[in-house]
Amino acid sequence: MLTRTAEFGQKRSIERNQTGSWSVPVIADLPESLMANRTYLMAHSNERATTAGVAEDTCLLAANHQVPILWLALFDDSDLTFVDVPCTDEEGNEVLERIPTFFTSLEKASATYGSRRTNLAAALGAASANVLREWEEFLSSAILQSRLQIDLIELLMMYDDPADFLLDVRDWSDGVACQSGHGWQSLCSQAHLDDPEVSRYGLRGFPWNANIRWS
Repeated sequence: MLTRTAEFGQKRSIERNQTGSWSVPVIADLPESLMANRTYLMAHSNERATTAGVAEDTCLLAANHQVPILWLALFDDSDLTFVDVPCTDEEGNEVLERIPTFFTSLEKASATYGSRRTNLAAALGAASANVLREWEEFLSSAILQSRLQIDLIELLMMYDDPADFLLDVRDWSDGVACQSGHGWQSLCSQAHLDDPEVSRYGLRGFPWNANIRWS
């Protein structure tokens, strides 16, 4: 069993059994409002990818149990990389777990999004126009750092097999690039775009440390 501890003002453990499957995370003494497996859109100036557990203050946005579509629209397949997360095995030995993450420069992310914007707007339809407007205002004014990253560690914890998670992440990345096929359908499904009550969160998440107000 591997255990990793991160600090978000409280202690969290991530455990993995000997078959490589992730078990239910141990989260102690947390209020109910915090007991969600989240992803985070991070902005920082590090030359290498980091984790939300190490740099929580860089998490501008968050999302519960999903990867927002507009976050992924900032990254292409070449931005999918891995971050080494320190863990401890059953014998007390320190090991590193390689966790997938998206990481790129703000300049490249802006160009990637710009190349997809027209097709994304058409695929998402008129109902998403206000969310797109809010999102693009955020991109143009709220990000001051030179690097963008999506932290996926807590979402990975929801999977029994890390390999299945990586397959889904690659499918979603393919889907946002072409807005069609299985990858796009899977991406929209995990974002709950068919539910008007919550679809805005599946598109752009919600503010975490970012000083913005969204509808």
